[in-house]
Amino acid sequence: MVRRFLLLTLVLAGVAWGDTFTFSLSPSEMDVLPGDLSDIFQGTITPSISANEYITDICIYFTTACTSPESTDNPLITLDGVTFYQTPGLFEPGDPAYTGPIFGIDVDPTIATGLYSGTIVFLGGSDLSESTPWGSAAFQVDVVPEPGTWWFVLPGLAAALIKITRARRCA
Repeated sequence: MVRRFLLLTLVLAGVAWGDTFTFSLSPSEMDVLPGDLSDIFQGTITPSISANEYITDICIYFTTACTSPESTDNPLITLDGVTFYQTPGLFEPGDPAYTGPIFGIDVDPTIATGLYSGTIVFLGGSDLSESTPWGSAAFQVDVVPEPGTWWFVLPGLAAALIKITRARRCA
């Protein structure tokens, strides 16, 4: 079901943006901890066979569509500023598909746990001077509590349970 939704999202994004390449994330959802740095999304970019394609930058958004390079509308989840620059910026006719790191995110330590749904947007065009939205894909970031914190919660819960049990016995 999730794969069908992602595929439909990619197809619709291709129609909306006029993609000349195909793009997918694998996986499109990632579990992260508050304070994580450079959590990296992997994916595949398959260029068209008819023209040069420049991917000059990216942006991510969670509610308001972005069009400026390296921007985000959520200050607690930001691009890491490094990973994207490892992907090829130019695809020429006949180039093979690129599979590898696509973008990375940094997660602020103060972020609330929960599921954050976002969209990555490729900016580029037919030459290096273009920076128009050119392709997009949905992704999700599931911020989970650190496993170590539960070890601090369990003794507190056990102490509260013991106190409640003793209070009932005395009453």
